[in-house]
Amino acid sequence: MTDKKEKTKNEPEVQETPALSFESVAELLKSSSEFSYSEQKPVRIKEELAKREKLKNVDLEQDIKLKKLTLKVLLWFLGIESFIIFAFAFLQATGWLGFVLEEWSFRLLVTATITQIYLMLRVAVEYLFPKK
Repeated sequence: MTDKKEKTKNEPEVQETPALSFESVAELLKSSSEFSYSEQKPVRIKEELAKREKLKNVDLEQDIKLKKLTLKVLLWFLGIESFIIFAFAFLQATGWLGFVLEEWSFRLLVTATITQIYLMLRVAVEYLFPKK
């Protein structure tokens, strides 16, 4: 008897936990905030890679369409601008419709327009078709 009393005085009394069954462990895990069981099927690497490739292809397709549209608009604009400059040059040379510009202003207009066309085409080529 004294052994039991001394033991209880020195150490706190520990209650034995009931034996856990598989079902009770499964219920604890399902209700746990750290562990959640989901019915989602696992992601397959091949499917993810295929999705990425598809997205890359769609992105490249959109990029190509945008570049084509930008280039067409730019060339259309430059064509109209070139036509107007050549019309000015024709009218200046023939004096038709009484069109007369001073020599220095005509040269300035043609030089500025040709420089603008060159720079626009250069920027378009550099940014629409960058070097890799």
